[in-house]
Amino acid sequence: MRFRLRLKTRGRAARLTALLIVLCGVGAATYVASAAPSLPTPTITGKPADPLRSTDAVFTYTASQAGMFQCALDRRDYEPCGSGTSGSYARTVAAGSHTLKVRLQVGRQTSRSTHYSWVVDISTPSPPALKLSKAGDDVDVRGRTAYYNGTNGSGSSFTVSATAHDSRSGIQKVAFPTIGGFAGGGDDTSSPYSATYTWSSSTASGPQTVVADNGVDLTSSSTFNLVRDVTAPNSGALTVNGTAATSAGPLSLNAAGTFRIDLRSQYVEKRSTTQAGLGSSRLTRQQASLGSTGCGDFGTPTTIKGRPMQRRLPDGCYLYTLTGTDRVGNAASLRTTVVVDRSGYGLPFTIAGTVTGLQPGLWISIPVTITNPAAETLYVTSLTVAASGAPNGCDASVNVEIQASSASPSNKLAVPANAVDWPVPAAFRPQIRLKNTAFNQDNCKNQTFGLAYSGQGTNQP
Repeated sequence: MRFRLRLKTRGRAARLTALLIVLCGVGAATYVASAAPSLPTPTITGKPADPLRSTDAVFTYTASQAGMFQCALDRRDYEPCGSGTSGSYARTVAAGSHTLKVRLQVGRQTSRSTHYSWVVDISTPSPPALKLSKAGDDVDVRGRTAYYNGTNGSGSSFTVSATAHDSRSGIQKVAFPTIGGFAGGGDDTSSPYSATYTWSSSTASGPQTVVADNGVDLTSSSTFNLVRDVTAPNSGALTVNGTAATSAGPLSLNAAGTFRIDLRSQYVEKRSTTQAGLGSSRLTRQQASLGSTGCGDFGTPTTIKGRPMQRRLPDGCYLYTLTGTDRVGNAASLRTTVVVDRSGYGLPFTIAGTVTGLQPGLWISIPVTITNPAAETLYVTSLTVAASGAPNGCDASVNVEIQASSASPSNKLAVPANAVDWPVPAAFRPQIRLKNTAFNQDNCKNQTFGLAYSGQGTNQP
C-alpha cells in the first residue's frame, strides 16, 4: 500500500509530523487495550441488630484481596476505614434509620460497595389507647371502666381494644392482663390488638394494666378499671289493695275486682366507684286462675306504667312484682298477690319449714308453719313435702325418705283466721329421715336439701 503526501509545512518539525502520519497509516497491526481485573466486593461479617436499642454501631468486614477499605455512613462521603483483608468501623449515631456502605480500593480501582441498613430506637412506643365494649346483661362499661356482676357472668363478656404506635421499630406485641376468675387476656402480636374476657364468678377488682412492647422491648402502658358489683338496687316500695309488698309476697283478698295501687316507689342505685347504677325499676302483673286448691300457674308478666286503678278484674290471682335491676343484672323484688274472689274460694294458704340434724334411720318432725291470710278459719285436709337436690352427690331421691302430715278430710287441721307463720302442732307435722342404706353415706354429711310443700284446705269444718 502506498501513500502520497503533500506537505506544505516547513522545517524539520513538519517532516517528523509527516513521518508519524505515514507510520500510523501503514501496516496491519492493531492495538487493543485490556481491562484491569475487577476487585472483590467486601463482606460485612459483624453488624448491629435491626432494630437496635443503642446508639452505638459496630461493624466488621473482610475482603478476599488486600486493599484499603472505605466506608460511607448514610449520605456522607467515603472515608478510610481499615486496610488489608479485614477491618472494623464503630460510630455513635442518632435515633432513626441508618445505612453503612463499604467498598475496597486497590490503587486507582474501587470495588462495588456492600451495604447494611438498620434502625436505632431508644424511645418507648405510644401508650396504648384503650376502648372497652360489652356483650350481655351482666356487664356494663363506661369509658375505661368495666362494671361486672361478680356472682353471675354466664353469657356475658367485655372486650378491651388497644391502639399503639411506634414509628421506628414497630409494635412487637400488646400484653393484656390475666385477671383472676376470668378467661381471656395474654399477648396479642397482630393488629388490631384486643382481648375478650368471660367469667362465671370472680372477686377481681381494681386497675388492670395493658402494656405495649416495641421491637426493641421498650414498653409503655395504660390501665382500665374493673369494678365488681354484687349489690342490688334498694329503696323500692309497693302497696297494692292496701297490702304492702315484701320479698315473701303476702296475699290480700278483693271481692269486687277493683282496687288501687296505693304506693309505688322506684328502686334507686346511683353509679359510683362501686356500683354500676340503676338499669330499670319495673312493675309487672301476672294472672293465674283461682280454684278450690288456690292459685294456678301465673302467666306472662305485663308491664304496668305509673299507678293505674285496677278495675273490674275477673276472679283470679293477680301477682304484682316491683323489680329493680342494675346495669350488671343484680336485682331485688317486692311481691304481693291480690286474690279477686266472688265465688267464695277464699285466700290460698302458704306452708314453710326447715329442719336440721338428719341421721340415717331416725325420723325427725319438720316444724312447719302455715300462714292463713283469710278472715276465717282454714281447715287443712292434706299437707305434704318433697325433698330435692343432690348436694355433694347425695341424691335426695335415693337417700331421703318423707312421711306426709296426718291431716286428711277426716282428720282436719284447723288454722286460725289471719294467722301468720302459725306453728303446726306436732301431731300434724310431716316427718323426714336419712335412709339407712347399705352403702357409705359420708358424702351426705352436712348437706342441704330443698323442701317443697303443698297442701289443700277448706273453709268447712
